[in-house]
Amino acid sequence: MNAVNEHEVLGALLDPESIAIVGASNNEKSIGGRPIKFLKDYGYQGKIYPINPRYDIVQGITCYRGIKELPGAVDLLIVAVRADLVLGALQEAQDKGIKSALVFSSGFGEIGGDGQEMQKQLVQLAADNNMPVCGPNCQGYINHWGNITASFTGALVRGNFKKGPAALIAQSGAVGGMLYAIAQETGIGMSYMIVGGNEAVVSTGDYLHYVLNDEKTRVVATYMEGLKDVSRLKECARLSMEKEKPIVAMKVGRSAAGSKAAASHTGSIAGEDKLVDAFFRQMGIIRVDNADEMFHCLKIFSNPKRMQGDRVGILSISGGAGVIMADACEKYGLQLAKLQDDTEEKLRSLLPPFGSPRNPVDITAQVLTEVDKFYDSARCVVDDPGTDAAVIFIGLLEHLKDQLIPAIKKLEESTSKPIIIIWMAGNDEIRKEFQATTIPFFEEPTQAIYALGQLNKFRRYTAAYKKAAARETPDTGKSAETAAMLDQLNIEGKILDEINSKKLLHAYNIPVTSDILAKNQAEAAAAAKQIGFPIVMKIVSPDIAHKSDVGGVILGINSEREVIQAFQQIMQNVKEQKPEAHIDGIMISEMLPPGIEMLVGLKHDDTFGPVIVVGMGGIYVEILKDASTRILPINRQDAYEMLEELKSYALLKGARGQKERHIEALVDVLLNVSKMGMALQDRIAELDINPLLVFEKGSGVKAADGLVTLR
Repeated sequence: MNAVNEHEVLGALLDPESIAIVGASNNEKSIGGRPIKFLKDYGYQGKIYPINPRYDIVQGITCYRGIKELPGAVDLLIVAVRADLVLGALQEAQDKGIKSALVFSSGFGEIGGDGQEMQKQLVQLAADNNMPVCGPNCQGYINHWGNITASFTGALVRGNFKKGPAALIAQSGAVGGMLYAIAQETGIGMSYMIVGGNEAVVSTGDYLHYVLNDEKTRVVATYMEGLKDVSRLKECARLSMEKEKPIVAMKVGRSAAGSKAAASHTGSIAGEDKLVDAFFRQMGIIRVDNADEMFHCLKIFSNPKRMQGDRVGILSISGGAGVIMADACEKYGLQLAKLQDDTEEKLRSLLPPFGSPRNPVDITAQVLTEVDKFYDSARCVVDDPGTDAAVIFIGLLEHLKDQLIPAIKKLEESTSKPIIIIWMAGNDEIRKEFQATTIPFFEEPTQAIYALGQLNKFRRYTAAYKKAAARETPDTGKSAETAAMLDQLNIEGKILDEINSKKLLHAYNIPVTSDILAKNQAEAAAAAKQIGFPIVMKIVSPDIAHKSDVGGVILGINSEREVIQAFQQIMQNVKEQKPEAHIDGIMISEMLPPGIEMLVGLKHDDTFGPVIVVGMGGIYVEILKDASTRILPINRQDAYEMLEELKSYALLKGARGQKERHIEALVDVLLNVSKMGMALQDRIAELDINPLLVFEKGSGVKAADGLVTLR
């Protein structure tokens, strides 16, 4: 969007002081009638201008025959006419000076063909006049604090209109409307609901940026079917961190069905959805898998209180529920707080002998009959210096709600720590009592702990962001040798052979084996003597990506006689397995000592650009699929975090009595690969270093094999 002033330009669309509706109708259930009814019902204070040549009055409001007949310019034009009439309406709107448009009409890019062409014309028309357009093919939006219902969603028929700090942005009209309806039924107060449809002009990123800057919005949830503008989304993520307003994303389409893996292992283990996960993690965006998880997050983030650490104090009327929540804490990255001795002593004096003062604190149902003891017990857990948040579990006991709920409200008002309430098997009255407050309320224990875990995750994201200034700046690879590397890559064919691949790695300070290319048996014998036994012999061919698959590799050769035999055997194997392959020769390489085999790879993704992968290598790549992915560039801290995410990291640290490996040297390789990936991103499609042998600490690393695929 070509907005010079986002607040002013998008403000005309999302916070208009006047609205015209072309295609207006007296039928309050139609697409052209519902917005007018909703604007009236929900208290919109601006001017409403129905437009339809068939009516003089629409729903009690003066109706105009056309856009040209409007008494003056308006902020927003809602378009509810046939697709073939939309472009004409938008042109008239611009001639009239109308600042923005919202197009309900379908029949554009979503149907292809002529619809796609009309959408291109719509985009050009909007760009020429710097007009923000929501849609086409959309359900519009709701601005709750402005009482603006520029939508025909059936969710508004129900009469729910709870205002609050949560915004919802969805790329699907039907799903967006349903998510909004459930959020309102659940008692989640909303600031905005925006369903942008085809997003031909204004994108999800634009909407995100706008609502993150909205003072009344504290958390933004988004339903995504595709990532259309990654750079804009990065801007939004940075704004989210700066303002400490989380973005909760439900990105669908995890399946990689129909995608084709490239020649290298990197292509198969760095699938599209793994890249989405990596991008969200790097950007501090919280990803959820389903609607329930989204609503759990909205509940807890709608409350302004934030955790200062990850320690949780639990107060429960059920010992069993306490155990369930303790298990969930471990699962969702939370620590069970260790209460101080004097806290436990105070609790012991308040609880019956069969209760437990240790976290999770079991107060038993008996304490609930004495409200003062319940409050004082909860106060002990909340006030303990070792707790960063408190969880209170209650079940059934509707007859005590009038005593317990005021006590809980009093407790929540008296602390800056988040307090989560779980009232299991409660009734509608209890549910509505809490929904009327900002206290996060759940009806199942693991859901509550999950939400608290996301609150803690966002704490870690923002803490990491604030430390970013102190980190080293990621090396983007704009180095002096870049030009030389580009020249070197000017080789015929898409796949570089191992010799040239390793030359490229060496130029970026990535340790590689000593190698000599031999054209015949005599050259092979001489090369073996020069390198020194034992050696490895490998076929060199641009047509063979995985040499061992065709019998093109022989290890542990210790004499000149074995060199001659191996040369003959490799040539025979390749001739039988890959007769059409062009053979450059056989590479003589040093035989490396044992080490942990890792894979380091690059992959160019059409959405995210260059990405880096590290994981367990060798023969275990496809079996274990133990890998971590990041979008480039990365810095040293990113590299360490990638390794720590691996299940095999314990091996690098020296599991079961083994010596620790040279992790720092492995990190250096990741940084140098990042540098290469950024410098040569226009030329490299994929890079596969497999195996990269990681030796004992102090002994470094070395690439035993490398494969580069050009774009």
